[in-house]
Amino acid sequence: MMWRLNFLVLFFCVVLNNSYILYYICLMHTLFTLMVYGVLGILNKYNEIGSVIAGKIVAYFLVVIPAWEIAGVFEFVWSPFTFLLGYTDSDPSKKKFSCLHEWHFRSGLDRYIWIIGMIYAYYHPTYGLKGKSGDLHIADPYMVKMNLQRFQRLMLLIFTFRLLERSPKSGE
Repeated sequence: MMWRLNFLVLFFCVVLNNSYILYYICLMHTLFTLMVYGVLGILNKYNEIGSVIAGKIVAYFLVVIPAWEIAGVFEFVWSPFTFLLGYTDSDPSKKKFSCLHEWHFRSGLDRYIWIIGMIYAYYHPTYGLKGKSGDLHIADPYMVKMNLQRFQRLMLLIFTFRLLERSPKSGE
């Protein structure tokens, strides 16, 4: 399915003489789907162990955060693909942006939701189990509380990181 979707977009780009980044949603879904498959594919025989999945999710965060949040890292990682991801707007007011600005903006919108989706996909069957009566109940309230606290700490860390990135540097 992914091959057909990307081929169709590439076909439209060639026929309509458009930039590939104008169809960013296809590229973005392909990228993040492959990233999730890659993360879960590494040591996949251990995916049943909660601590291994948690480690993979943290590792995924540790890749995504610098790649999108630290200035210069995104350009370094994606610059070899400028021929595919680069976009130059004809509007003169947008000439100040790099040609990867559009890809940075568009891909940055959904960079964390895929990780949150991984968290829900793994922990929902674990903590949302059906009892004998068929009603949905929480398997272990303590574990749910602990995981929510971990998630809150992680979100706080990301928020703090974003604030520090935006704070004025000394000497500027």
